[in-house]
Amino acid sequence: MRQSGIVLYGIYVVVYVHGAEASVASVVDYGADPTGKNDSTAAFRSALLNATTVNVPYGTYSITGSINLTQQTLQGAYAASWTSDVQPAPNIMFDVSARTAFAHLHSGAAIHGLSVSYDWKGADPSEVSTPCFLTT
Repeated sequence: MRQSGIVLYGIYVVVYVHGAEASVASVVDYGADPTGKNDSTAAFRSALLNATTVNVPYGTYSITGSINLTQQTLQGAYAASWTSDVQPAPNIMFDVSARTAFAHLHSGAAIHGLSVSYDWKGADPSEVSTPCFLTT
């Protein structure tokens, strides 16, 4: 991913925003599984506890619980750009049986360049009213 002329490949980068230190991390560095075979919820939560910008490389990630973002960005490999000419956006496969929103977005939070799908696990979609995002 190219961001401000810096190429990021799962490394820790420090940038300064309005005089405050902001960090960048990849969910894969925290153990997220891009094959979708294993639950990546803990990895997403850990990355968000340790960085203000969290990158999600291409793949499918299984998430079974909600995540919280406050003044943070969760972004795919091609955030803020049209990806269909390059490759599909990274996909979040959210377990609808969690009965909660995939993401709670608080003050200043943003999500870019990701596809979010529900994993119905046999549930009848007409009987489930789980929102994808909640904002405050």
